[in-house]
Amino acid sequence: MLPQGYVVVISLFSDQQTGNIASVNYAVIDSGGSKVANVTQQILSISGASAQDLAPIVAFELNLVGPDNKDSVVLSQGAGIISYWAPNNLVVFNPKGGVPLQCVNFGGGTGEKANSVYGSLPATPNKYLKQGFSVQAPT
Repeated sequence: MLPQGYVVVISLFSDQQTGNIASVNYAVIDSGGSKVANVTQQILSISGASAQDLAPIVAFELNLVGPDNKDSVVLSQGAGIISYWAPNNLVVFNPKGGVPLQCVNFGGGTGEKANSVYGSLPATPNKYLKQGFSVQAPT
């Protein structure tokens, strides 16, 4: 459970030479602005990971869903804003005529489920995007 007013920041860092994502930082900031958790993970330090597993980001999708293996979860409450930032413009993919992604194997989402709902993303390319999210009452 994340208390109201807390912020979770997930930052991906690329290798300067290849552009491949080499590490990730997870930080939790309390409602007063203090970091209460801060962990950096080098991808190659994960058991079984190799240089062949590294790649640059060309597309991503954020989902608040069950943990793994097509699991479902029922969220009891929550709402907020998801903020996305990148050094280059982010472009929202529209499967009905959006940006072609020839270099991406797009599978159409995730098998995990939850009662999370998301607001629209702006259609204009930008380095900074915001998206609202909330929890829908279970049916």
